[in-house]
Amino acid sequence: MNKFVKWIIYLFILLLIFLLHNRIILAGDKSNSKLVSTEWLASHLNDPDLAIIHVGRMEGYKSGHISGAVLLSSQKLYRNIPGGLSHQVPDLEDLKQMMVNLGVTGSTRIVLYFEDVRFASSTDRAYLTLAWLGLGNRVSLLDGGLPNWRAEKGSISSEIKKPPPGHIKPELKENLLVDKKWLKNNLTDPKVVIIDSRPEPAYTGAYKDLRFKRHGHISSSYNLPFFTLLESKLPFTFKNKKELQGMFENLGIKPDSIVVTYCDTGVWSSLVWFAAAYLGYDARFYDGSFQEWSQDTTLPVIGQAKVKLDP
Repeated sequence: MNKFVKWIIYLFILLLIFLLHNRIILAGDKSNSKLVSTEWLASHLNDPDLAIIHVGRMEGYKSGHISGAVLLSSQKLYRNIPGGLSHQVPDLEDLKQMMVNLGVTGSTRIVLYFEDVRFASSTDRAYLTLAWLGLGNRVSLLDGGLPNWRAEKGSISSEIKKPPPGHIKPELKENLLVDKKWLKNNLTDPKVVIIDSRPEPAYTGAYKDLRFKRHGHISSSYNLPFFTLLESKLPFTFKNKKELQGMFENLGIKPDSIVVTYCDTGVWSSLVWFAAAYLGYDARFYDGSFQEWSQDTTLPVIGQAKVKLDP
């Protein structure tokens, strides 16, 4: 074999390696990031398997949404139990029908965004719900939602899109949701860190929510208000990863910690749950939240603030 042929074979092998490498990078870019930028979405807007989901209200959706997006009413994300708990995860059959209506299939890549900051926690709750259904590795949030998209002059449409019916086979991540029995049994486990996502006055008991018989926080929980994870000005993007990491580490959370979040009824805490999952922690969610815990007088509630773990 002469040198020319050897060089051709060598260059061909290098080309194959290059193409394979870039294919892997593109695949990773498309399937692994929990939080995507407006630039990323703009460059993938026409991907055939991409479902863009607008979390908000019909009137907001009609007034302008990201081109190609379908509406997910925030009310569809919650189930209220008569005489009991509010904002609980919907029945599985209802969730499967939701996926049908949204056009989600087994190969769909999903990007969720909020209509405005009032729906930021609901959008994180949508992410959590999809992760519980087993779709977590194919779902992302658009950082800053629609306000950020508008600020970046992204394409806006008022067309009401009705996608072809979707279909999924749920593979439930059972341990993502924890109940009060699990929480009670793990209150003193040093590996489990419980985060109360409410504003500090609710956490300390200074603010007395009339819906609850007792006030304060779950014993051994620590306070990290949900809104502190976002920038304080429009478009309310998440703080950078280093800042978020520092906030969690300040609570004594370690790489192998199990992080459990809760709030009043399980809406605000979904934002903190998402941040924990985004940082790579084993993130769990107590859906019953303080509304359930405070009703059971056999469970410990503390009214004195405890905002930081001992180093």
